Amino acid sequence: AAKFLEAWEKDVLSFEAASGWARLASASSSAANPDRVLEAFNAALDARPNNQALYLAAAQYALKVGKSICAQRLLDQALAHDPSSKKALTLYLDVLKRNGKTKEAALYQAYLKEL
Repeated sequence: AAKFLEAWEKDVLSFEAASGWARLASASSSAANPDRVLEAFNAALDARPNNQALYLAAAQYALKVGKSICAQRLLDQALAHDPSSKKALTLYLDVLKRNGKTKEAALYQAYLKEL
């Protein structure tokens, strides 16, 4: 993880460094700064905005660290790229419920059941 972080700090536009460090930092139990990890995810997504898997990983991490509004924004983007992604829809339902948006959650639940 340290090598990815070092590479990203040297080249903030490097997708491989940003995504590599963000994935490793989000998966570990280290005391990485959550805002810094999300910054790395966002840098990687800026470099490759169509990377569905990375949107989902970033959203899952945002949920893990209690940033549900951030997770919702990431999932909005993931669903814009693939509106029928069951994994993204399932996470989105969880986020909507956490954010108290029960009416919207019910609509997405019905949509998910139709897929």
